[in-house]
Amino acid sequence: MIVVINYFSSSITKNGIQFLLVLMVNFLFFSRTIVPMMLRSLVRLVTALVSQPSATVTTLLYYNNLLPRTLNLEPLVHREFLDRENYLFHFLINVLTCF
Repeated sequence: MIVVINYFSSSITKNGIQFLLVLMVNFLFFSRTIVPMMLRSLVRLVTALVSQPSATVTTLLYYNNLLPRTLNLEPLVHREFLDRENYLFHFLINVLTCF
């Protein structure tokens, strides 16, 4: 019985250390790659919503085909919001296309 408990405790310790190492590596990877990209994208989206709320919402709805493609809406649609690095804006467009 003591051997079994000792085996499990060493196995749990070894698996726990491996789990912590994997967790640390994943955290370092994500903190250097994904978090800065998303933070930059979040800042761009929030500044667009604060500075030009009607243009931002119109652009979102226009590219989701929820607004008609008329010439009256063209001045409100800003194509600069569709930059390649504006990930959250693209995410919102893709989510809204599901509805």
